[in-house]
Amino acid sequence: MNNQSYLTFSYSGYLLPSKGGKFVSLETLKDYDISIDKYIEQSNQSIAVVTCKYKKAKKNQYYVNSTYYIGVEDSKVYRLENSVFNLPIRLSDATTKFPPVVTTIATFNGAGHPVPVLESVSTKVFLSLSVRGQDLNTDISSLLTIYNVSDDLKKQQFEALNRNTRDKNVIESLRYDPEFWKNNPIVKQTTLEDSFIKMMESKSAFGTMTNP
Repeated sequence: MNNQSYLTFSYSGYLLPSKGGKFVSLETLKDYDISIDKYIEQSNQSIAVVTCKYKKAKKNQYYVNSTYYIGVEDSKVYRLENSVFNLPIRLSDATTKFPPVVTTIATFNGAGHPVPVLESVSTKVFLSLSVRGQDLNTDISSLLTIYNVSDDLKKQQFEALNRNTRDKNVIESLRYDPEFWKNNPIVKQTTLEDSFIKMMESKSAFGTMTNP
């Protein structure tokens, strides 16, 4: 479970795996019970809450049930909740008492965008393990929030996430870049920019996910 960054994206509905499980798609619609559960009235438009439940679920079968929050007027998805069942997982020093369950919530900003832009993704993995004869129930959570989208990011060389990404190795390889934070658009929005940077530097809190 040390590649949570990959898991956050791949099982949120933002980037679905190309194979392995049963996900909602044009090809699998016939395998799902689809219903409109309710409407949420808002000042700009109502939101339809649409649930998709897989009809052919079997024991140990890897599948996803999804709930979409869709604008009635613009047909854009503003929120997507996924429940991932029987996610295949291998652990070196523990055994799973039953397959893990993953829940994810992704939110999107559709205002001014022809295709809604990702705002946030939260992922939680529930595990029931047997470790050296002892039972252990635990959960692993992650949260990604898109604070602002800057055109300057197009100039950055980001590495693509893949199944072999190891978060610990990535974090330990980072180098602090003071210029990155001095010009960071989020930090610069605070009126206490200089004192904020010095305070965070003193706590060794800064890092950057761009290539050092």
